[in-house]
Amino acid sequence: MSELIKRLANLSPEQRQLLLRRLAEQEQKAAVPADREWPVRDPSQPTLLSFAQQQLWFGEQLDPGNSLNNLMGLVHITGRLDVAILEKSFNAIVARHEALRTVFSERDGQPVQIISSSLTLKVAMTDLCSIPEAEHEAEIRRLAKEEGSQPFDLSSGPLIRVRLLKLGEQSHVLALTVHHIVFDGVSQAVLFGELAAFYDAFLKGKTPALPPLPIQYADYAHWQRQQFQGEALENQLAYWKEKLRGPPPMVELQTDRPRPAVQTSRGSYLPVELPHPLCEALVALSRQEGATLFMTLMAALKTLMFRYTQQTDVTTGYLTAGRSRREVEGLIGFFINTLALRVDLSGAPTFRELLARTRVASMEAFSHQELPFDHLVNALQLERDLSRSPLFQVMFIHQPGSNAGLQFSGLSLRSMNIRTEVSRFDITLTLHDTEKGTVEGAWEYNTDLFDASTIARLAAHYERLLQAIVAHPEQRITELPLMMEEERRRVLVEWNDTRKDFPLHQSVTELFEAQVRRTPKAVAVSSSKGKRTYEELSREVARLAARLRERGVGTESVVALLMDRSLEFLTSMLAVFKAGGAYLPLDAEHPPQRIAQILERSGAVGVLVSKEWQEGLANALALLAPGARPAEWSVEALLQQDGPVAELAAPRPEHLAYVIFTSGSTGLPKGAMLEHRGMLNHLFAKVEALGLTSADVVAQTASQCFDISVWQFLAALLVGGQVHIIENEVAHEPRPLLERLVESGTSILETVPSLLRAVLDELEGPEGGPLALSVLRWLIPTGEALPPELCRRWLARYPGIPVMNAYGPTECSDDVTHHPISTPPGSEVVRMPIGRAVANMRMYVVDRQLRPVPLGAPGELCVGGVGVGRGYLRDPARTAEVFVPDPFSGEPSARLYRTGDLVRQLPGGELEFLGRIDHQVKV
Repeated sequence: MSELIKRLANLSPEQRQLLLRRLAEQEQKAAVPADREWPVRDPSQPTLLSFAQQQLWFGEQLDPGNSLNNLMGLVHITGRLDVAILEKSFNAIVARHEALRTVFSERDGQPVQIISSSLTLKVAMTDLCSIPEAEHEAEIRRLAKEEGSQPFDLSSGPLIRVRLLKLGEQSHVLALTVHHIVFDGVSQAVLFGELAAFYDAFLKGKTPALPPLPIQYADYAHWQRQQFQGEALENQLAYWKEKLRGPPPMVELQTDRPRPAVQTSRGSYLPVELPHPLCEALVALSRQEGATLFMTLMAALKTLMFRYTQQTDVTTGYLTAGRSRREVEGLIGFFINTLALRVDLSGAPTFRELLARTRVASMEAFSHQELPFDHLVNALQLERDLSRSPLFQVMFIHQPGSNAGLQFSGLSLRSMNIRTEVSRFDITLTLHDTEKGTVEGAWEYNTDLFDASTIARLAAHYERLLQAIVAHPEQRITELPLMMEEERRRVLVEWNDTRKDFPLHQSVTELFEAQVRRTPKAVAVSSSKGKRTYEELSREVARLAARLRERGVGTESVVALLMDRSLEFLTSMLAVFKAGGAYLPLDAEHPPQRIAQILERSGAVGVLVSKEWQEGLANALALLAPGARPAEWSVEALLQQDGPVAELAAPRPEHLAYVIFTSGSTGLPKGAMLEHRGMLNHLFAKVEALGLTSADVVAQTASQCFDISVWQFLAALLVGGQVHIIENEVAHEPRPLLERLVESGTSILETVPSLLRAVLDELEGPEGGPLALSVLRWLIPTGEALPPELCRRWLARYPGIPVMNAYGPTECSDDVTHHPISTPPGSEVVRMPIGRAVANMRMYVVDRQLRPVPLGAPGELCVGGVGVGRGYLRDPARTAEVFVPDPFSGEPSARLYRTGDLVRQLPGGELEFLGRIDHQVKV
């Protein structure tokens, strides 16, 4: 049957539909094979359990007294109920079906079935008539929870309980609880069908006309043991081993809390009802494609999982009735079997194509459905992960009908939903057809993993997907819409309405000079080697800028800076700006080959170098061809040269401000080009987010070759604050750094989480001791993901010093999101959010085709707004690869930067960083 996929791909739509219809006919015929002789069972001897029973029995031995396998149903009965006749009817069913009179024991090291010759069942009564009607539902739920959580004793039984809740003379609720080891979904339909027959007959004083059962459940268990051995077992195993070769990858849905080391079963559920018109359209589409409704709903679920995870190899579990022989169709017992349905979603198929793939996979699985699931898991020899179910974590169950609307003599029965607190898998979608022509059910989910709001969004996206499928089944699964218009507007428009009227028409030098006029005697910059007032710094900047202009530096000229982080470095930055050029920081610790490579790629007109690094520069320049060597200028010499200092025209917002080279995945340096307006927007965003004032001292700790150094050097100068440059030997050592913060009165500190951890370890160590940081106002982790545990530790020690988590690529003028944290995150937090877009920036979470993904689903982060840079210096190919037209802004010239980072957007709009995307970004 594996050849069907190839055949389907080569057929026309009409031929494909004809083939699928014929296969459907064959499936219906195969579902009930011709009768075969049953092996003879000695009723006087204990019978071994069926394979499914044995799996449950072993589970009970490991965790005795649990209620995980209790099956419960609530049925509202309207009409004049004869309770004695109801009890007599239940006992007739118990007498008819051995499974309900069975208990389980152990003989010679093996579990066996012990069948009692008789069992009298009592219907327990609870009168709720005295309770106000408005409180009935809550009391029913409470009693149902109490009843369902009461465990069974498999060794003594009985394994069925019936309780009747009386609401009024003609209103009752029947609570039926049965252990799964003797009962399943079809058994419930059998039970209520026979209950109606017995009740009607007994009420009229007649003998029920039910045909005798051809076999009992123990006969089936005996047959199954005889059937699954030798060649028959090997043939089934061979198919599944091939189908699940790999093994299938786990479906990695993003959870709201860390996955426990050992899987739990705590759960809840969300009721769902698909509207009648949608259900009619789904049935029509299924018929048109020669598929069943189960296959269509399953293919849609796989599409949803693909869109939530971007995984194209998706395995989901589903249940089969396990009643492939006519003799067992009317039995009560545990027949269901679990199958793993693996479908390939690669190649961006249309939904029609995916439905065909799902149908073929289902047909193949149906023809091998009798292999017990635990046999399969054992045979595959999977490396067990105790934190999740083997093979799959998402289960789908579709039942043809329910007991809703079942009629007894003078009675009307209606099933009631039960709020379960158990979940056997991460997520289970259970649906059943109703007499109203709708499909109802529930999303069951593990509450240790997911919030109710997350599942509500998932359910809404599934229904939206189904609507899109019936409207356009020819659409590719990558294009089918998931989001409703309100959600789409929120993620694209509302959360990206970040407009702020910053003075981006001015330059940083103009803004700096304005501050010089306001506070000329205030300290602008300090370090362990000295300090400069605003007035002093301004004079040095003007002098150096004039010397650079004399040497040809002008608009868009790239000037490299090779010097340590120092007073001279800040002066050089501002002087290059004032001369109209763009600065390019070089790392003096890099080998000459690296420096030469960057200089060659940048086309820098000159290098401002401090005296201690002149020899290193000479070594780098010697590696370049004579015509490719930039000029060499000593920063100390130029600062000491006298000469006229003319007023220079300020750079415009669209002019280049700086170039920072980063290494890409290939290791080749990329020169990210940033303009003045993007740089200024980021500076003002920092001023706004941190509330910077003239009283602040910002610690400058980052390498000059990292983008965060830009705001550390410049932001305080816009408000009259002070920049304190902390040298490497202090900035990278926990205790010296803390002491310098206190000594300098630093109020804003940015550092990497790994150093922050070392700082806290130092403080909490035996020689640590308390250290007051009374002046520090903000801690800003940077460069690495912020672990929640680290955030908790910091806020526990310094509860008055909030944390500002941030994220930003070099190509977009540094930080594009901010997330302030003043309260320690709970222990259930998986990741710290990176926040929402800063002013005048826009964040989009998209798939590979730049289509927005729904809330909670992972996607690539694309950044828009004024901070997006020009691209990569002298590298148009790589620029075109990741700087792409912005399809959301409505501005023809607007561009997005594709970060290559995987994120998801949370319900409040905050972004959560998940990691790097492991594929090459392609438009």
